[in-house]
Amino acid sequence: MENFILDLLKKSGADGWAVRDEIRTGWEFYFIRHALDQNRVRETEHITLTIYRAFEEDGKKYLGSASAELAPTATETEAEKLIRSLLFEAGLIRNRAYTLNPPRGDAATPAAAPELRTIAGDFLRAMRSVEESAEADINSYEIFTDSVCRRLVTSTGIDVTDVYPSSMAEVVVNARDDRREIELYRMYKSGSCDAAGLKANVEETLRFGRDKLRAGKTPALGKCDVVFSTDDALEIYDYYIDRMNAGMVYQGISAARSAKRWPRTRAATS
Repeated sequence: MENFILDLLKKSGADGWAVRDEIRTGWEFYFIRHALDQNRVRETEHITLTIYRAFEEDGKKYLGSASAELAPTATETEAEKLIRSLLFEAGLIRNRAYTLNPPRGDAATPAAAPELRTIAGDFLRAMRSVEESAEADINSYEIFTDSVCRRLVTSTGIDVTDVYPSSMAEVVVNARDDRREIELYRMYKSGSCDAAGLKANVEETLRFGRDKLRAGKTPALGKCDVVFSTDDALEIYDYYIDRMNAGMVYQGISAARSAKRWPRTRAATS
């Protein structure tokens, strides 16, 4: 984060401000089955400015805020222009007044940067240890491992830096027999790599694919009472409510109609 950004914020006349600076260093791997197709290293930075303006209107106090991202390559002139724009926008927001958080205690010492080589290696070994078969195997997978350094500086005196790992794996598996082939997709998010959990989950997905191959059509059971509870019942009600929405009917998305004509009512008179 360039020092001129903080200097401009301090001189802006804002009633409060905050800067978030996030730097991500990432390693990416793309595999077709278990053969490496491509990989790359990337580094990105995102700087987000937030401006607060306090004002009073009709006897009520407000604290408006506005945020925007500033390019890490921005010049001092560009930063000053963005801050002026945010000052104006914050004055248009009618949020009830509140107090910005001050520092509480001493900031903890940032952790050491995650070792991406180790985390990526754990992912690779976990994927290669998955038990596959001729009936169900891994089609492809992608691994993303990041080291994130995030700094927050505010007008109230907060200045903290946090360093942590952030990872994601995307896996596509196939199950097949003489009749058909099924493709299943799974995404896993974590900090570092939970090798045992990842291996177990991918193998469970492979078993799920094999089970779907053996699944058949539900036989005709005739009419019977079915009870839905908790979230399942809510999903069913939400479906019918959405289908009866006038906007859905008007746009032709739904052909639902009310099953009864609602009685007309008269306004009460004194």
